[in-house]
Amino acid sequence: MENIDRLKDYGLTFDLQLFPGQMRDGARLVDEHPETNFILTHWPECWSISRPRTPRPGQAGLRQFAGKPNFFAKLSGLGTFGTRTILRFIGYVVE
Repeated sequence: MENIDRLKDYGLTFDLQLFPGQMRDGARLVDEHPETNFILTHWPECWSISRPRTPRPGQAGLRQFAGKPNFFAKLSGLGTFGTRTILRFIGYVVE
């Protein structure tokens, strides 16, 4: 884990790709390395277009990252797992 701290020396970040059940460990990792910036990348649980009315998976898990100055979320890959990009779905995710 000490190599994670070295990323800042090279101007690099650490990309996290987490499922809801991994959020607590991810938040702990972010806390343990305050000088390293972390970016939540494509979040596979979030991109389900088959159930747009279900509660957003991992919403409580994401709250663990609120206020952490070295944590960022990347909005990308929208429409990746569908046959086409659906504007309503993108609005749902971004909202």
